Amino acid sequence: MQIEREIEGLERDERALEKAAQALTRLATIAEKFFDKLYPEKKLVRDAIVTVVRTPAEADLEETIQGSEPTLEQWKDIGSREQAFLEKEAAKTTKS
Repeated sequence: MQIEREIEGLERDERALEKAAQALTRLATIAEKFFDKLYPEKKLVRDAIVTVVRTPAEADLEETIQGSEPTLEQWKDIGSREQAFLEKEAAKTTKS
């Protein structure tokens, strides 16, 4: 008799522990879903995509430049500051 009561008590304890384990498993599943929603997985960082929108004037200029080669005159063309510098250097060499 005594042993049967002890076995029944152990079986009751086993069922209670199984129910507790099932409840904890359900709680863990709910917590996992909650935290997945709260803290989503980080995505890989991609390089930025830069889009340049050309104005019609820039598009026209680019189309005209693409087919033409620079002339010798365009290569030799210098600005006013460069022209002044060259004149100054030429004046120095003539004085020496």
